[in-house]
Amino acid sequence: MNRVLNVDEQENKIAKLDKSEWGFYHRDTEAQRFLDLGSLRRPLSGVVSAGSAFADFKVLFLVLSVPLCLCGEIAFPEESLKRVLVATSNPGKIRDLIGAAAAHDVQIEMLPNFSALPAVVEDGATFEANARKKAEYYSKHAEGEIVIADDSGLEVDALGGAPGVRSARYAADEHNPDDESGNSDDEDNNARLLRELHEVPDEFRTGRFVCVIAAARNGHTLATFHGKAEGTLLRASRGSNGFGYDPLFFFPEIRKTFAELTAEEKAGYSHRGAAFRAFLAWEDERQERHPHR
Repeated sequence: MNRVLNVDEQENKIAKLDKSEWGFYHRDTEAQRFLDLGSLRRPLSGVVSAGSAFADFKVLFLVLSVPLCLCGEIAFPEESLKRVLVATSNPGKIRDLIGAAAAHDVQIEMLPNFSALPAVVEDGATFEANARKKAEYYSKHAEGEIVIADDSGLEVDALGGAPGVRSARYAADEHNPDDESGNSDDEDNNARLLRELHEVPDEFRTGRFVCVIAAARNGHTLATFHGKAEGTLLRASRGSNGFGYDPLFFFPEIRKTFAELTAEEKAGYSHRGAAFRAFLAWEDERQERHPHR
């Protein structure tokens, strides 16, 4: 078996391609072409190697397969074991999933024409409710495919569990709590969190990241998977990797923030990595029980 490149290696390989292009593959025709990436924030359709999907993509397929080596261009497997649709508009989540998937030979395929689908309003009272809502909705647009979607956030004990399900909109909620039009910038969310915790002693600045992944098919949830990461909140940011509250979230076990880790390192400790591994274990068991489904 050829060695699977890690996230940074694959990202570097992609960067060397002419015109900053990404691979596009159709199994039915076995034809391969390239799409000009252009703006990194427009949704694309096709297959890209793990480690290169950092744009604001709307939805991705994870193809559970054994990739071939990269020989001058992006290489794609001739056979796919299983396709799993991942619905997200967050490039940080994409990078996290790539890091978590790196040890499991998982590749990414994008859903054609996903940008035409209306966005799901994440108005659930819990992470699981939002994850289920997204997975069920998007699975209706990929008949027969397993769709996974996650919802995640930060729970701070001194703030009664806030920002919780409002983690992505924490700063916006300070002024427009009823506005569901979009998420706040990471810097603004972190700034509000630091203001709220300004008077809290270090020993009480505990909290956790929580992630729930829901797997659905044809509009019905099949299973949910939970992951947590316990830590403390610093008084100043550290690290330049990650996203969201990662620069403030200190993980005592390794004495680093999540923003000081690579995607693959973070996956070994993070809430999303734990939930995704639970999903993969479930998927493996499901395949063993029902090999032809």
